[in-house]
Amino acid sequence: MTSATNIAGRSSAVSNERAGSITTLQGGRAIAALMVAVFHLHLFVFPQRIYAETGEGLFTAAAMGYAGVEFFFALSGFLMAYVHARDWGQPERAKTYLRKRIARIYPAYWVVVVPLVLASLFVSGVGPDEMPGPLGVIGDLLLVPSAREPILTVAWTLQYEMVFYLIFVLTIMLGRVGLGLLWLWGAACVANLAVGVEGMPFSFIFSAYNLIFLMGIVSALVFRRVGVTGAGLMLAGGLALFFATGLLEAYGVIEYDEGVRTVLYGFGATLIITGLAALEHQRRIACPHGLKVIGDASYMLYLVHMPVFSVAGIMVGQLGLAAFIPPFAMAVGLLAGVTVGSILLHYWVEKPLVRFANALLTDRRVVARP
Repeated sequence: MTSATNIAGRSSAVSNERAGSITTLQGGRAIAALMVAVFHLHLFVFPQRIYAETGEGLFTAAAMGYAGVEFFFALSGFLMAYVHARDWGQPERAKTYLRKRIARIYPAYWVVVVPLVLASLFVSGVGPDEMPGPLGVIGDLLLVPSAREPILTVAWTLQYEMVFYLIFVLTIMLGRVGLGLLWLWGAACVANLAVGVEGMPFSFIFSAYNLIFLMGIVSALVFRRVGVTGAGLMLAGGLALFFATGLLEAYGVIEYDEGVRTVLYGFGATLIITGLAALEHQRRIACPHGLKVIGDASYMLYLVHMPVFSVAGIMVGQLGLAAFIPPFAMAVGLLAGVTVGSILLHYWVEKPLVRFANALLTDRRVVARP
């Protein structure tokens, strides 16, 4: 995958499992989701579609919005350890773990990508410029890693998620041995930062992105031991590192190696998550309800925002609205619309689908037991 494709596709989504009672992490998820949406508006939707005549984007800082992906990867690692640490070394729980992962990721994803495939057959500008063949479509539906950009651009991050979930299950099946294999995987990813193996599947399996999942796991293991002062310092330091990394690049001050940049974002995100979790664990902070609601709906926001923006771009072009609405006002309207729509989809589509998928995949003989 080229650097350009990586940047173009950085709007991924991760699993939207609730962070238990740690509501501030849902708030962080909401902000990261909106960052990614703003990034796509700034770099693609506005200059290439809505304001194509002038090539106008939003504002320079919006160029770092893709870093929301690194936050999600760190949060995903945190959640897996936070939710499933008690399952380590309990192989009988692996089936339940995998069922929950499948039910969380695939049904909502299929609800978006299947109509996108069908719409691309009839509406120009919706979906990829070149649709893959039948095997490619099946691979995308199953989130099989590929060197090409997936049909739904944001799905490249879901490919990383699914690989992480499959490797993480080793901790449930093998306990300490599985955890050791996880750290060996991390060591191989670190080594690959220096070696830079190219080509699938090795460049994917040993990508720097995978290190961020492991950082999140460490965060989940240590946050309860962090005091108030330490948590505050971690949160402040993480915010400084995360945004300094992005803004220095956005304004052209520093040009990073991609792997180094990924690790910097991931470490900053991990510090933020650790600080937030530790402070809320000690009841020092809480998340506003509205931000939490957006965080709950963030998976749907990830999945639908680019297709919605693409359709909106076509409609705006046909109506000639770009001549009357400045970019900032257009962005506010599009972000508000896709956010409200994602919240409705979360309650009316995603949650029922997850319940249905869990029921479908559950061994009914187990359910019937008293």
